[in-house]
Amino acid sequence: MKRWLMLIYGAGCYLLAGLSVIYLAVFLNDADLPRSLNRGPITSPSTAALVDVLLLAIFGLQHSAMARQSFKRVWTRVVPPPIERSTYVLLSSLALVLVCLLWRPLPGVIFDLRDTFIEWPIWFVAGLGCLIVLAAMFQFDHWEFLGVRQVWDSFRKRESNFTPFQVPELYRFCRHPMMAGILIVLWAVPLMTVGRLLFNAGFTLYILIAVRWEERDLIARFGDDYRQYRRQVRMLF
Repeated sequence: MKRWLMLIYGAGCYLLAGLSVIYLAVFLNDADLPRSLNRGPITSPSTAALVDVLLLAIFGLQHSAMARQSFKRVWTRVVPPPIERSTYVLLSSLALVLVCLLWRPLPGVIFDLRDTFIEWPIWFVAGLGCLIVLAAMFQFDHWEFLGVRQVWDSFRKRESNFTPFQVPELYRFCRHPMMAGILIVLWAVPLMTVGRLLFNAGFTLYILIAVRWEERDLIARFGDDYRQYRRQVRMLF
């Protein structure tokens, strides 16, 4: 029964992660929702900026702190190891949804290139960024990344194998192609408002900090293999 519950829990966390990413895409593109990046309760610019910065900080701290090996060693004393990654995925999804639900718009327009000749080329670049993110995610163990393989291995009563150091195709061009793709998606937009600029700047700062923390863990895990790879391949672009 316990193994069945962990399997269902892991699958549910995986599904929620997918739904949260879809919700984020809708949120960022100002779809017809009561609340989106540029639509919602209007407050003073200073209040809106303070709330938004705090929301981005909450997401960044949760997302990075829980991914550190030092945190995992303590966390797995409370949470069973097979669902540690699924729980991380769950809390990351909830933090992302929280940002979207409580975001305060700053709708002042910085530039608007909609209905101009350059709008569709911009969307093409954004679509390319989406493809890079998806391709990068599936070029390593996608199921391990989102916690599914761990609960499946537990359900089958087998140990999860240690993943050896690998360099798939996209990772030969930059060390973090998924993060590079996310940056492309964030910045390739035809409409830039003050709120979008704040959102993009916050996530960009988070990515630049997070990849350095992640690389410390990768060096601790793979040692000289990763150090040599780091010397040969650039970080993002």
